[in-house]
Amino acid sequence: MNQSQQPNTILIVDDTEVNRAILQEVFCRDFLIEEAESGQEAVEKLEKGRGQIAAVLLDAVMPGMGGADVLRYMSQNGFDRIPVFLMAADAPSGLFAGEFQDRIADVIHRPVVEPAIVRKRVKNTIELYRLREEAHNLADRKARRYRDEVEERSRTGEMTIDLLCSVLEFRSGNAVQHAARVRAIVQLLLTELSRRDSKYALGQRKIRMIARAAAMHDVGKAAVPDRILLKKEPLTEEECKVLQSHTREGCRLFSGPEFQKHEFFRLCAEVCLHHHERWDGSGYPDGLKGEQISLAAQATAIADAYDCLTAERPRAQAAEMLRNGECGPMNPDVVGCFLELEDTIARRFYAGGSLFEDDDFTDEEEEKPSSHDISDRTLRLLERDRQRYALLSKISGEILFTYEAESDTTEFTEKYHEIFGGPTRIRHVGETFLREGKISESDLRRVSEAYLSLTQESPTRRLDIQMVPADGSPIWLELYLQAIWDSDNGNLLTGCYGKLTSIHQLKQETLRWKEQATHDYLTSLCNRQGFEAAVQAALRDRTENGFALVFMDIDHFKQVNDTQGHLTGDSLLRETGKLLRSMLRSTDLVARIGGDEFTALLNNLSRRDILCRKAEELRTAFREKLEPKYHCNISCSIGIAVCPEDGTVYSELLRKADMALYDVKERGGNGYAFYTNALEKAPYSTSLSDTDA
Repeated sequence: MNQSQQPNTILIVDDTEVNRAILQEVFCRDFLIEEAESGQEAVEKLEKGRGQIAAVLLDAVMPGMGGADVLRYMSQNGFDRIPVFLMAADAPSGLFAGEFQDRIADVIHRPVVEPAIVRKRVKNTIELYRLREEAHNLADRKARRYRDEVEERSRTGEMTIDLLCSVLEFRSGNAVQHAARVRAIVQLLLTELSRRDSKYALGQRKIRMIARAAAMHDVGKAAVPDRILLKKEPLTEEECKVLQSHTREGCRLFSGPEFQKHEFFRLCAEVCLHHHERWDGSGYPDGLKGEQISLAAQATAIADAYDCLTAERPRAQAAEMLRNGECGPMNPDVVGCFLELEDTIARRFYAGGSLFEDDDFTDEEEEKPSSHDISDRTLRLLERDRQRYALLSKISGEILFTYEAESDTTEFTEKYHEIFGGPTRIRHVGETFLREGKISESDLRRVSEAYLSLTQESPTRRLDIQMVPADGSPIWLELYLQAIWDSDNGNLLTGCYGKLTSIHQLKQETLRWKEQATHDYLTSLCNRQGFEAAVQAALRDRTENGFALVFMDIDHFKQVNDTQGHLTGDSLLRETGKLLRSMLRSTDLVARIGGDEFTALLNNLSRRDILCRKAEELRTAFREKLEPKYHCNISCSIGIAVCPEDGTVYSELLRKADMALYDVKERGGNGYAFYTNALEKAPYSTSLSDTDA
């Protein structure tokens, strides 16, 4: 895509006009700008500008159709590859979980205090998404080429089987291409039988596998001596037994443990052993009858008998002999289907037709272009495409891979070796990653669950994981999975294509922005927003022990600012934060919620005797450790509310702790108090709720 064709419009969605105006000023020099003042208008602008929108700056909370509704619409209507930046002063936690966890590219907090940095972040993310999209398209093209190559290898394998079997036919004196015709007849017969009768329904993959196995039906004759195999006179009873042993000899060839792991070789063993069994139990070597004989062996038996009969008889006579059971009775359903196909079989496989027609196989020579110039041009285009693919993969930092479920093998691009070391083709990649410490057990479980949850209705998955590269420092990656389905075999999930994209910088930046949004810049303690979120979580998860909310205020703090200056006041606030952290447990949380006001969440602690002792320790520490340094009669006032006795709502607990604090202040400070119902009658009982609760 040329630069001029690339999406270059940013859609700003915000119900407040001044917010939209500020954002337009930030981005108008680099992008075209579209504005929407509601979620519904955003949807209309998205549809109208389909293919032109480079990014969406989305307000988290809007009346009517809100930010979550817009995200849901984008995911369901083909806009899921457009980066979305959440604009919020206090981003709702619900937008970072569940169905929207992977849809938000970044969070930009208002007010925008550093426009240049925000503009750069948005531009970098848009460029990253563009590169990912182009690499994704290249990966799809490579996947199609890969499927074509797999199909070509399959066809070549079938020709190799037929060639090997033909060598055996030369030795045994049978007609050339007997094995190839048996394979072709079995494939056509089972395909038609599956179409007609659900009792015999098989997927095309299974049918092709049975047909290839059928070509191997007489491989056991390699163990029969030439004097018997080439004998023109009737065989003696003993010689017949030796000839019949080819069934067990063929089965034995495919019965080793290295063969039994694969379905194809198990089918070969089955066909070799039982293709001379008959429906009434009169066959050999095991005298099986009826449904005891596998469908693969039944179809092979009919194809084998018909081809042998037509070598010396007219085909009409051969068909009549099969109808009458003169080669031994066989499954009437399969024989009936074969006889209805007999004209087609004779025309396609015995009158100059291609044995490979059913596989859409044509002679390689016929497919070669007559002009060498065209072939050279194609090679040049393929090489250019390969180089572009390799370059984009390299500069985008992405690792592309394919996973094959049957062999449990994953093949990565060279980028994997550069970052993680080791081979690019790995068997049992999950076990390898876990053993080598490249991924955590929990992340590996999430990847496995994502793969197993792939469906035809939902064939892709994205999730963030951490992996450990060769240098030993964990990095954040986005894992993308695209399912591969075998539609010819009952829509079987056979593997997936995927890519690993580094999102480490974006993730770290997001975490830093979240950290800044919930922490006080001066003391590095939690701020009011972070403290409220922690208390809300404690209320949801509280145990029978409950917890205490402690509200603290520095007595005479204004005197420090007035007499020693605001820098000294800031120093006192920082030291207060350090003192509180050092005196509370690691499971407790300390916050500065404004000015010289501090709060603490004491988890699983509601016993008043312990709380009294802790409050007294804090009061004493202020007098002994801070007052000697600042000489302004420094002390602290402490108010305490206990959950659940004093309430089970954050605002209620904070208000009651503040009332207890105010009571201490009214009595001169330098002390602590618990909330009591009597405080509700005091004139200051509404102080917090009326001001900054």
